[in-house]
Amino acid sequence: MRNERNIRSTMMKKDYRNVAHLIPAAFDMIGQKAVGETSAEVLKNAKMDFRIGTEPLYDSKGNELKSKFMRIFREDTNQTLSVMTKSYDVLQNYELIGIADKLIPSGDVDFDRIGMVNNGERLFVSFQTPDSYTFANGDVDETLESYFYLVNSNDGSGGVKIVPAPRRLFCKNQASLLEAFLRRIGIDPKMLVIRHSSLMRGRIDELIPALGLVNQAIEQFAIESQQLLTTEMTVGDRTEYYIDTLGLKVEEELISADNPYGLGTRGKNTLEQLIEIEGYERNNIGIMTDTQYQAYNTVTDFIDHRWTVDKSGKISEKRVESAIIGSKARTKSKAWETLIEMAA
Repeated sequence: MRNERNIRSTMMKKDYRNVAHLIPAAFDMIGQKAVGETSAEVLKNAKMDFRIGTEPLYDSKGNELKSKFMRIFREDTNQTLSVMTKSYDVLQNYELIGIADKLIPSGDVDFDRIGMVNNGERLFVSFQTPDSYTFANGDVDETLESYFYLVNSNDGSGGVKIVPAPRRLFCKNQASLLEAFLRRIGIDPKMLVIRHSSLMRGRIDELIPALGLVNQAIEQFAIESQQLLTTEMTVGDRTEYYIDTLGLKVEEELISADNPYGLGTRGKNTLEQLIEIEGYERNNIGIMTDTQYQAYNTVTDFIDHRWTVDKSGKISEKRVESAIIGSKARTKSKAWETLIEMAA
């Protein structure tokens, strides 16, 4: 075990608190509130009711190329979104969000937010279900709200997918329940994804019954949250967990009494922020202190509220997308799975 004597007392005392409280939750940083009773109204109000077109490739003289590839573009602006093989089937925005018209009248879901990345390369719409899960956190009720994302890409980065995304009511930290979590609880991730192929349209309606899998996944997440809340985790174990989960670089030659983990300037700065976030009331309320649940929420808080802001102090669209459905969402998933394995 490394010497913990100085790791928290010798960190530089910067105050990030004011910044953190001004930054909204990650999912509120891109897109906009979905406004409208139907999918058509929501798309129109979001100015996302454009069509996606395809055409062959041409050379500089306007001659069509003999190629297996085609250009995918926005018909309203002629902006190229990607170049894909001709077997790639495009799904229009209205077709994707039209799934909601079959769900909302039943009362199963309601529109939350809608947005796009890189002017239409990727589209997302989030929904809230009426389910929520509450469990005791000492004298405080801990509540997880049930949301999910419906995501589509026009750039070949992925298929049409559903991402269960429980949100902690107290601080709006958000988890993305990805493949590792789903497989572990017995849900085949393929049931929540449809590839862009000629068979795609015939399978879109298969996503509707998948809503039950969303609720199943989030309910299990709530059960496991209670487990982590009642599992103690020492200062030393939490510190090593932060370093390992976020991949902070350890340099043996830098290890000293004042720097027992051998972190460089960037790593020390990140750990410093995590330690400060850990002490915020939202991550230190009820019986959370010194638990695995505190450690997990510290990591998600850092990614959702800090990492999504770039060096210039501006919210980064790409970073927010990463925190919701990309590489940093996978980091949050890893953070969860690591703790579940430790608690077993």
